[in-house]
Amino acid sequence: MITAGGAVGLKLLAQEVEECDATFKLLKTLSDLNNFDIIAQIIGRLPRDFQNRWLRNAADKESTFKDVVLFLKQEAQVLNSSFGRYFYSQKNHRDLLRKLRSRPPLKAVLVSKNGICSLCSASHDLRDCNFFKQKSLRDRMLHMRLHKLL
Repeated sequence: MITAGGAVGLKLLAQEVEECDATFKLLKTLSDLNNFDIIAQIIGRLPRDFQNRWLRNAADKESTFKDVVLFLKQEAQVLNSSFGRYFYSQKNHRDLLRKLRSRPPLKAVLVSKNGICSLCSASHDLRDCNFFKQKSLRDRMLHMRLHKLL
């Protein structure tokens, strides 16, 4: 998932990779970068949706480092456009909601055993106990764990 900060990071990565390409070109050692393992390592560090786009882009040809540079620059340009920022902020919000909705429900909390309050031994549920309500959250959680109510 790309965030607003990730879009800027991708732009910086594209610039650094481009500088790397230019440096190796000046040193006349560009063949060291046109290596399958190097390209695979760079693409392997990108988010999954970028990897999938790269695969579609590079499926029918032998990829070079220059192809990686162009790909990263294009993706960074898209992400840093006004539509890219809008779409990815909306996508991040939708993904967050989807994650929250897909979490398993919290397990049910036992509030008493046999109708007797585990804290004051009166005949009411723990959630109705005034002593329990006065405790801090940490103390309430500890009490519930000790009495296996959670």
